[in-house]
Amino acid sequence: MLRILVGPNGCGKSEYLNRLAGYNTHINTTSGLEKIKEVEIIVDYAVENGSSIYIDNVDTFVDIQKIEKLCDMLIAASEKVDVWVSTHNVLLLNYLENDQAIESVFLVKNGNLYPYFIERVKEKLYLMGPGEAYSDTDLDLWWEEI
Repeated sequence: MLRILVGPNGCGKSEYLNRLAGYNTHINTTSGLEKIKEVEIIVDYAVENGSSIYIDNVDTFVDIQKIEKLCDMLIAASEKVDVWVSTHNVLLLNYLENDQAIESVFLVKNGNLYPYFIERVKEKLYLMGPGEAYSDTDLDLWWEEI
């Protein structure tokens, strides 16, 4: 199963992933090509060994033209192992089918996970797609609804 953690800076995505994994899940690279290669190595290893994958800010430094490759890799891996990633990039969400987004996208607050696509946001999802529905939602109002 694929789980994508979203939310503003400081909401606790990194801390949640690190706690779940038991180690620092951030990949320190400055090149998008390096990041793609490192993610590929992690994915291959995890799939071969049946291990879960945890990557913080999975798309940081990745060229926008390589996001599709990254998403395809994560989605394929999620059919075999659990994949947990965090992102600040709504483009990553747009590679998910609507039903997959409903199951996969979570907001983090105070160390807790909340399914992002609540009923009001689902209505937008079917009109706009996952990334745009996320971008078009006022998080302050969202918190009031849950």
